[in-house]
Amino acid sequence: MLKDLGLDLDLTRSKRPFKVQLALPSKVITQNISNINTANISDVKLNSLPHFEFEIPYLVESKNKGVTDEIEYIKNPDLDNIKEEKLIKLTWYGGRINWFRIMTIEKNDSSDGISTKISCDSLESELRKTNFTIYGTEIGAEEYFSKALEQSPWKLGHVSDKLKNTYRTFSEEDKKTRYEAIQSGIESYGAITDFDGETRTLNLLTIDELRVFRGVVLKRENYASSINITSTSEEIVTRMYGKGNEELDISSANPTGMRYIEDFSYFNKNFCSTSSYI
Repeated sequence: MLKDLGLDLDLTRSKRPFKVQLALPSKVITQNISNINTANISDVKLNSLPHFEFEIPYLVESKNKGVTDEIEYIKNPDLDNIKEEKLIKLTWYGGRINWFRIMTIEKNDSSDGISTKISCDSLESELRKTNFTIYGTEIGAEEYFSKALEQSPWKLGHVSDKLKNTYRTFSEEDKKTRYEAIQSGIESYGAITDFDGETRTLNLLTIDELRVFRGVVLKRENYASSINITSTSEEIVTRMYGKGNEELDISSANPTGMRYIEDFSYFNKNFCSTSSYI
């Protein structure tokens, strides 16, 4: 389900629980991943490629303790199974599910200890593996995106009625990856993509379909990444207008020629209470 959060979210600091699971490319879950130090999801917004990054310790406490009180650390058993091109299922944000492909695995050795960082791109990134070329006149949006997904694990789902009646002409050009072709298509047709990783389905929407108000609850932890409060001395001034009968004012007698006089005594020592600056 498409949801435009438009923010980078540190899941480990969020109050909402989340679960990370390792899966085969076929989406068969093989294990849960625990002992997560940090987890961050970013670029969860319209027509973008979400990115998920998490870090796990290289050493973990042994579960098979001996008779002594000494703590024994062993290599994190999760590391033996985490490999590039395997999938990560992330359940977060009150039940939202996103699928990712493991792209890079990086071992970090610092004063805080040894850890491993796993970087993942959203599942639709697998459309970057193969190329696609299309050209011709009066090509409809449904035809364009259907061909872009041919011979891939993905299929075309819902297409907005407005897009079905939209046609474009494409000249012959260099090959692009299927994902790049989809990005070009959404610019040409004015579409909004909704990649459903659960079913590997691409839905095509228009901005009008996203304008339906469904109720919004604004909370700092899920909408605002920061709040800045600024005060400025430019606004600390008293301005007095002098008006008389028949719209007379003081502009002719005022050296500045203005219809008002300004009082900056806030910055002098004519005060009614103690200033914070003296």
